[in-house]
Amino acid sequence: MPESLPKEIQHLADAIEKKGAKIKFGLEQQGHIPTIEKMLNEFGSAKSEYIWEKIGKQIGWCPRTASLYYLEYLRNKKPTTMFSYIKKIIKSSVPKFNNELDEANYDEKEEILTMTFKDGTTEKYQGSSTVWHEMPLMKRCGTLKEYDLCDIYKYIKHYGNPYPKAHKNKTR
Repeated sequence: MPESLPKEIQHLADAIEKKGAKIKFGLEQQGHIPTIEKMLNEFGSAKSEYIWEKIGKQIGWCPRTASLYYLEYLRNKKPTTMFSYIKKIIKSSVPKFNNELDEANYDEKEEILTMTFKDGTTEKYQGSSTVWHEMPLMKRCGTLKEYDLCDIYKYIKHYGNPYPKAHKNKTR
């Protein structure tokens, strides 16, 4: 039994244990860590509220509480894993535009920004100025991605297509 329980809870826990039942507090003590790690590996993005909703339902915990307790577990038990976990969250939330973007073109009529990356992949976004949706599902982009898309949009509005090469052709 954990030592740091408030005395009211400790009293209840002791009374229940006298009746033959065992009380376990925490993800690790309840055996939920393998389930959480399996689901995180299976579904990918650990930053998603959706995955924590599924995890919470699976283990019978409040999703936010489960995510916070899992981070605490990583901090205490697996500091290098926690560092990797945080890097994964950051990497999945930060757009890959900066170093990997080869070219971007904006179609004024359709309001579609097409981005071609150095690895040959393309991404399309519909919008203008500060509000952007990722195509084809029209999912609203996150704040960091919208910030970068807004910068690219402003560049193209000022210099024309394509980003980031058009400024070389324009004289002031």
